[in-house]
Amino acid sequence: IRDRRFLGRTRLRNAHDVQVKGKYAFTVSFAIPSYLVSIDISDIKNPKIAGYAKVPYNAYNLAIQGNYAYVSNYGSPPAGVPGAVTVFDISDPTNPRVVGHIEDAGWAAVHGLVPAGNVLFLACHGSHTIVAIDISNPTRMREISRIVDPVNLYHVHDIYKQEDTLYC
Repeated sequence: IRDRRFLGRTRLRNAHDVQVKGKYAFTVSFAIPSYLVSIDISDIKNPKIAGYAKVPYNAYNLAIQGNYAYVSNYGSPPAGVPGAVTVFDISDPTNPRVVGHIEDAGWAAVHGLVPAGNVLFLACHGSHTIVAIDISNPTRMREISRIVDPVNLYHVHDIYKQEDTLYC
């Protein structure tokens, strides 16, 4: 990283994660209210906000698979806010829209998430938990399984899948 140059920028409040699909960058704001924001980066020197949609609770991270953006909602069950995932249809990046939502009081502080085919894996930092969710129909997601392990998953923050192995 010798040739560091800022090519362009846009001002967003508390942008927390970024994923790129085609000529759009998607980010979430870790603020109240939280938003999923799409940014047209076709002119990298002049990025422009193309669309946005409100996210329930505090958005933390996002992952994209196909025409769907999966957004982790941080959640704080002691404060009455469950951990959650909200799914957005991003087939029209200028108009992302909510198509699914799932939440659980046992998913404290949902941080990392990774879609892998019909399964979405979550890393729940606050509850030391890994969760598997069936996303074969993003409008009707359901939990498949969870592993709670306060020793080996203590404050698990991120998750990555390669072939048949999860890394966290």
